[in-house]
Amino acid sequence: MRFRALVPAVVRINALAVGPMAKALALVVAVTVAFLSVVGTGSVACADTVHEPEPKSQPGPGGDVETFLQDVTSVAHPPLSEISGIVRSRTYPGVWWVHNDSGDEPRLFAIDAQGHVVMPARLRNRYYAQEFEEGKEPWPGISMLNSAHVDWEDITIDDGRLYIADMGNNGNARRDLGFYIVNEPNPQATDRGARPISFIPVAYPDQESYPPEDWRFDCEAVFVSGGRLYLLTKHRAEGRVDRLTYGTNLYRLDTTHSDRENILTLVSAGGELPLVPTAADLSPDGKRLAVLSYDGVWMFEAPDASDDWLGGKAWRLAISPMRLRQAEGICWDDETTVRIVNEQRDLFTLDVKHLKPAP
Repeated sequence: MRFRALVPAVVRINALAVGPMAKALALVVAVTVAFLSVVGTGSVACADTVHEPEPKSQPGPGGDVETFLQDVTSVAHPPLSEISGIVRSRTYPGVWWVHNDSGDEPRLFAIDAQGHVVMPARLRNRYYAQEFEEGKEPWPGISMLNSAHVDWEDITIDDGRLYIADMGNNGNARRDLGFYIVNEPNPQATDRGARPISFIPVAYPDQESYPPEDWRFDCEAVFVSGGRLYLLTKHRAEGRVDRLTYGTNLYRLDTTHSDRENILTLVSAGGELPLVPTAADLSPDGKRLAVLSYDGVWMFEAPDASDDWLGGKAWRLAISPMRLRQAEGICWDDETTVRIVNEQRDLFTLDVKHLKPAP
C-alpha cells in the first residue's frame, strides 16, 4: 500500500540540551515549529524531497482531536524521571511495567492504572512509593541483576517473560545491541532484584560500518507476534543525531543465541511511511499493531499471508506534539484502548476508534 508522504520530513532536536527536561522541551519546540512552518508555507524540503503538507491534527466526529487523548495522571515517583517504555502485565492484574531512558540504573518499576508505584507492602516501613515520606527512601524499583542499561528504549511481553530492548542507537555506532529476557517478577513480592534469563545480542544484516552512511539503525519500538520479536527502526539524517527523518524498517529476530550475535531478518522497508516510531505494541488478540510517533498514533492490521505489518491496512490519528510532548511508550490496555506515556511522565489513554484510515 502506497502512503503519501506527510510532514515534517525532518525533526530537529537540540543535541546540546542538558538533561531530559531540556531535551524534551527542545523536541517539542522543534516539532511544533516544523508543523507551523509547513502549515504556513505549504511544503517543506528535506533530503532533496518536497513533501506535501497535512494538518497538524485530525478532527473527528464529535469534537477536537485533542479531546480524544484522555489525560490519566502524571507519574510522581521521583526515580521515574524519564519514562521510555511501558507494557501491561498479563500475569498481575492492574499492573504496568515501565523503565527509564538511558542514564538510569538497570531496573524496572511496576505502576498501577493511576501511575502509582506498586511495591512489596512489607517494605513500606523503609520506602515510600508515591508521595515523599520523611525518614524513608523512594522505592528504587526492581534491579535487573548482572545487567547494563546503555539505552533501554522499549519493553514488551510474551508468555510470562519481559523483553527489554537495549536498542537505543542515536549515533548508529553501537555494536552491543540486544535484548534482556526476564521472567516477569511479582511486583508485590520481589525485593532483591531479578536476574534475566539471558541477554540476546543482535545485529542488523544491512549495516556494514559504524556509523553507516545511512543512519537507519536506531530502534525504540519492539513487539512480539507469533512468538517472535519484531523491531521498527528510527531514522536520522546522515551524521546528524539532532535530525530525525520519517520512515522505518521492520526487522524480525529469528534466533536467540546468547553466545554470539543474532543477525536480524529484514522483513520490509517502510521508507514512505510518515512516522518516527518511538514505541509499539500488539493488541491482546494479535490482530492490530499500535505504533507511536512523536506526532500521533498509527494502527496496522495483521497481514494475511506474510509478517509484513507495514504493508497492510493502516489507520492514523495525528496529534499535536505540543499535546504529546516526547511520547515514547505505548501499550494496549484492552482491545480498544491504548495507553501512552511520555518522558515527562504524563500518562494518557486513547480509544482507537478515533483513528482514521491512513491516506
